[in-house]
Parts: sequence; structure tokens; C-alpha cells
Amino acid sequence: VFVVTGASRGIGLQFVKTLILRTR
Repeated sequence: VFVVTGASRGIGLQFVKTLILRTR
């Protein structure tokens, strides 16, 4: 479970990063 949450967390962070970069 911990591994899955960590993976989804990393993907979520990357998604937010891409969104921020796009808005810039």
C-alpha cells in the first residue's frame, strides 16, 4: 500500500509541476 501511495504521489507532483510550467 505504501509503495502504491508513494507512486501516485510522485505522479501527482509531476502532474502539478507540468501544469505550473504550462501556466508559466
